[in-house]
This record gives sequence, structure tokens and C-alpha cells, in this order.
Amino acid sequence: MRGIPVPGELLAIIVGTILSQHFLLHQEHNVEVIGHIPKGFPVLSISFIEYLPDVIGESFAICITSFVISFAIAKILADKHNYTVDPNQELLAYGVSNVLGSTCSSFCCSASLSRSMVQDGVGGKTQIVSLISSVLVVIVLLALGPLFENLPNSILAAIIIVSLKGLFKQFGELKRLWRVSKVDFSVWLVTFLATVFLDVDLGLLIGLIYNLVPILLRTQEPYHCLLGKLPDADIYVDMSVHREAQALPGIKIFQFQAPLYFANMEHFKRALVSATGVDPKYLRRLKDELRETDMTLRHDQVCMAANDAWPEEKCESHAHSASIFGRCLPSKCETFAIIIDGSSIQYVDSVTVRVLKEIVLKYREVGIEIYLGECKAPIRVMLDRSGFYNNVYRRNVCATLHHAVKVAQKTAAMSRETLESCYDMSPDQFLSEGGFVKLDIDSMESVDRIVDNRQPT
Repeated sequence: MRGIPVPGELLAIIVGTILSQHFLLHQEHNVEVIGHIPKGFPVLSISFIEYLPDVIGESFAICITSFVISFAIAKILADKHNYTVDPNQELLAYGVSNVLGSTCSSFCCSASLSRSMVQDGVGGKTQIVSLISSVLVVIVLLALGPLFENLPNSILAAIIIVSLKGLFKQFGELKRLWRVSKVDFSVWLVTFLATVFLDVDLGLLIGLIYNLVPILLRTQEPYHCLLGKLPDADIYVDMSVHREAQALPGIKIFQFQAPLYFANMEHFKRALVSATGVDPKYLRRLKDELRETDMTLRHDQVCMAANDAWPEEKCESHAHSASIFGRCLPSKCETFAIIIDGSSIQYVDSVTVRVLKEIVLKYREVGIEIYLGECKAPIRVMLDRSGFYNNVYRRNVCATLHHAVKVAQKTAAMSRETLESCYDMSPDQFLSEGGFVKLDIDSMESVDRIVDNRQPT
């Protein structure tokens, strides 16, 4: 008999019922008992349909709450006994059970936390436990119901509390959650308090909404960094973490560790400028000022030729542009390409595509090409459907980061006329077209040569 679990709960019910009936606990001591238990099954009927308009709203709340509770219990037991639970199968089973059970005026079908813990506590492993329990419930309804009318409610409450002792031990997880993640600790605490003081459905809804808040905050301002190339390998890693990684001269590889969507696009643009140190607006303004400075110098030459000497009074054009002279202008920008690591971009919407297109065009105005590396196939399809390639070279969207680096090298070494003829080429076609002498990406001389070639004559 060793190893056979003792049905302590069943013994407690039998002993409690006998003692309550023998000592008349309800009549003489006002102990609450179960009371009358009706016998037999309810009659099959579909008359409930007429009440649907009145209960349809509450039905959705009950449906969601019951399924969430049931699936949560299933996950707890699955983790405890090392098996998996299919949520789709669970949802289908509950739906069929509720539809068929509604013809018998049954309650909403859902897992019982107390009964589940009781069955697990007595050693139940398979659905045979539920089958036996169902048979016993049928026997009680048909014949044995009146025998339990004198069972004290306190006995049932004690059985439930003892069965839930494992769940109460989860309060010990709070200390670990506080040490590991204060965000998860606050989610646990808020959901618990909302469920206890409000209601189960409201508590779950508040917990769900509160859990989404930190997720949205993490995606709006995620971690970003610049990637560098590991020596003797075509691998690109975070340079702030891997000190041995080297930056590619003339090429910035930017990584934004979050999906791109409308809520974090402004932060993405700010992070791109901050990490790369290349601001297209500033470079555009500087370019315009340099152009205006060149026009002013030519105007000075005209004035000197007309007056045979520098005029004593400056003309209106000189006075307007005097503020340009004497300013310390920065040296030319040696960055000719910025590669955006798309490994974290799982999905893009129309707003994202539009903003990406604007970023590419703004940087191109100041002579810097933007490339997308590690760009997944679904992202390419979305870019194609959104008309992204109407303004952006198809070769600028690459499958890998190293692929994008090679395309950027070849693009920088070619003339503008040659590039225009390759507008619709894919990255593979572009790299295989013509002779391409691979540049030394670790040499500053090659970068200086590229920058010099890109200066307007």
C-alpha cells in the first residue's frame, strides 16, 4: 500500500458530514451547511436565446475572464509536470463545451482553481481523473445528493485553502522579482491588488493594460549603438561592448534594437543623428552657406574689377554676407555611407516607409547614401508595395550587413553617371556588374580618395 495517496479531502467530507448530522451542528450551533441539493438533470431547452440581447455584453467579459483563468491554471500545471498546452485547442474545447452546456442551463465552462489543485494534490495525472470526477458528480446529483446536505461549509473552505497553499507560496516570488525586474514586480502587484479589490475581469484587464505600458515605453526609446567590424572576420558587433571591433572608415553602421513603427520614428531619427554624428539638416545649411560664401567671393572680385580697388563703402550684398566671414567652419564630412541594421525590424507600416524614404533623400542631398542591411523578405515586399523604390535605389536594400558594406564601397567609387544606369539593379546584380576592385575598408587613404572624388568641381 506504500505510495498510494490517502484521500484526505474525501475522508474530511465523510467525517465532517457524519459529525454534523450526529451533533446537529446546524440546528443547535448555527453552523452553515450546504443545505438542499436538488436531484436529477435539468431539462434540455433553447429558451435562453431570447435573453441573448440582454447578456451579450457581459458574455464577452465572462468569456475572456474564464479562458484567461483556465489557461493560466493549465500553464501552471504544465510547467509543474513538464508538458505543453495548445491555447487554440483549449479555446475550441471551451467554446464547444459552453455551446452544448448552454442547452442544459449550465454555468460558463471554465477550469476551477480549487478543484484543479485538489486533483493535482491527490496525484491525478490524466483526463481519467476528470472522467471519474464527472461520474461521481452524476451519482451525487442522481442519488447521493441528500446525504451531503449536512456537510458544513467550513469543511469545503478548509479543503480549498489547503489545496491553494501552493499558489499562496507564489508570494515568495515577489522578493526574486524585485531583485530581477522591478517592472515585473509592479505588474504582479498591480494585477493582484486590482483583482482582489475590484473584480477578476477588471483586475485582469488592468493588469493587461499595465503590462503593455512598459512594453510600449521600451519600444519608444530602445537601446541604439554603432557597429564595428571584428578583425579578420565579416562580423559586425556593438563597439561599446566589443572593444576589439573597429569602425569602418567612411561608413557608419547604426543599430536600433526595436521594431520601427509610427510611435518611435522621431526617436529613431534623433538616435541616428546622435550615434553617427551626421546631421543632414546641419550639413545642408552648411552647404548653402558655403555656396553663398562662394558667390560673395565672386561678387568681391567683380567689385574690385569695376573700381580698380576695394570700395570704401561696402555694397548691400557685402553687408548682408559679412556674418559668414570669420566663422569657424568644420572640415568636410568624411562619412559617405550609413548602414541601418534591419535585424530588429520585424514589420514596417506605411508611416515607417514614408519616414525611411525621407531619411534616405535628406542624407542623399548632402552626399551620404543610406543602406538597409539584414533586411528581411517581408520588409522588402512592404517596401516594394509602398513605392519605396521609386525614390531609393534598389541596391541600397541588402540581405546582410557585409553585403551592404560592399555595395556602399562600390557605390562610392563609381561616378554619378554610372550609378544612374544601375538604378533598378538589385545588390547582387550591382556587385557583379563590371569590374569591381575591392577597397581597403581599413585604410583612410581610400576614404580620402572617395571623399575627394565626390567633391563638386
